[in-house]
Formats: sequence, C-alpha cells, structure tokens
Amino acid sequence: MLRMSIKFCELYRADPYVTSFHMDQEYVYLLAGNSIVKLSIASHKTIHERILFQNEGKSRSLLVDGSFIYVKDFCDLHILKKDTLAPVEKLILGTDLSSDINTLGLDENYLYLSIRNGTMAKIDLKSHFEQDVFAVSDSSIWDFALHGERIYAGNVDGTLLVLDKVRMEVVNKIKASQQNLKSILVTDELLFTASQDKKLVIRDTHTLEIVNVTGNAHKKAFNLIGICGSLVYTICYAAGEIKAWEYPGLTLKGIIGFPGGFGQASIQDKRLYLASRNIKGLVYADLQVSQ
Repeated sequence: MLRMSIKFCELYRADPYVTSFHMDQEYVYLLAGNSIVKLSIASHKTIHERILFQNEGKSRSLLVDGSFIYVKDFCDLHILKKDTLAPVEKLILGTDLSSDINTLGLDENYLYLSIRNGTMAKIDLKSHFEQDVFAVSDSSIWDFALHGERIYAGNVDGTLLVLDKVRMEVVNKIKASQQNLKSILVTDELLFTASQDKKLVIRDTHTLEIVNVTGNAHKKAFNLIGICGSLVYTICYAAGEIKAWEYPGLTLKGIIGFPGGFGQASIQDKRLYLASRNIKGLVYADLQVSQ
C-alpha cells in the first residue's frame, strides 16, 4: 500500500461536526450545528459566532468574497457581512426538493448557483443581488468550476457542459460519462473530472480531448480536492481515503486515510484542510510537494 505519512492537527473543534468551510487569507469561515463561525487560522481563536439557523442541516455550504458570505440552505441563500457575520439579505431561489440549490461559484461580479432542476442562477453582486435564472441542462448540475469566461459543469446524465459566463449559454458539450459527472477541477491547460462510475479523467481545457483516464480511482464515488505541486488530490468520503495522483500520467503516489463520512476538503498553501461527519471539527495537515 502507498500509505502517506501525514499528521492531522485540530484547527477547530465542533460537536457534532463541521458542515462546510471556506479558507480566506487569515480567517476560516465555517458552518457547525446551527451556527456560523469566523475563526483565526493563526491563533485558532473564534473571532465571531452567530446562530443562523433554527435547526441543524447536513447539506449547507458557504462561499466568501471580499465583502460578503454566501450560505446556501436548501432553497434559501443567506448573505452576511464578512467582517461581523451580520445578516444582509435572504434570497429564496426554489420551492421544494426539485428546485433546491446544489453548488455555489464566485467571480468578481457575480455569484453563480446550480439548481437541482438543471437551471443556473446568476446573481449580480454590484446591484443589490438582482438575480436571473437560465435553463442550461436537461438534468441537475452537481458541480461546476469557473475559469476565465467559461463555466465547466457536469450533470447527472454524465454530460460535460461548457457555458459562456456572460450569456449563460452552452457553447460546447460532450457525453463524458454514463453516470453523474459529480466533481470538476480546471486549470489553464487541464480539466479534471470525477464521475459516479469511479473514473478520473484529464482533458485538454481548450479542446476537451482526453489526455489521460484511470478507472476505479476509488472504491466508491469520489471528488476532486485540488492540486499541490505535481499532484492532484482526490477524496472518497465513503471509504475514508484521500489519494494523491501525479499528473498528467495519473500515477498513484500515495493514500491518506481518515475517519470516513461525507464532508469537505480543500488545499491552500500546501496545506490540506478536512471536515467530515466523523471528525469533531476541522483538521489540517501539511502536504509534501512532489519533486
């Protein structure tokens, strides 16, 4: 086994667990129980904490920009001030399980949201959060990534969609998988996708042609975390394992075990941050950069 020697340290302790988090320079913003917390990364001390919900929720997530925090909760979008966590706005984008919010994405002017029924919402951050909704897919978009003037999205039918960000129109699409194309990662040159059928695929970002592919990347469905040095990291929450792949060759370089359970992971400044339903809070570990 290619087990990697890695030590996780506790950044924040929560009971029962951290639902979502966003690393932002010197602070981390996180959801735990029915509260939102602003935490100093350096001191591990809580700067602000606010009860935001009446009940706990398992599928909430958040994103942060220069001024605001955006929290999705089922069909609702809560907008808070970044410095104090004070509420600013609450938008209702859907009505039921067929129209709840899936994924959030940000650029300097807009917030983008994929909705379960195959539509995407685009919220203008410069004009008091005016919103437009666009029908872009025949099935739900589970994940998408913004890059330049394009949105790269994967839907439940296994189709890879390329959208123009301005017009919110599909400019290219290919049948990339027989099952849900559930995780997307994009760079200037390479586009990484993880599908429900356990395939990890690398494509040319511009042509969408396949550069490399590996099957059975994990024992069960998995997600992409990010890139550190010459390695791309993937995670299977159900199996409790993280894998490091040298790319573009997709040679497996190491495996990291953790207490399994659905959660969130991200890489920032050569450091891996991890939350899971079987981890009492938020933990981190420093990564070795492959030579």
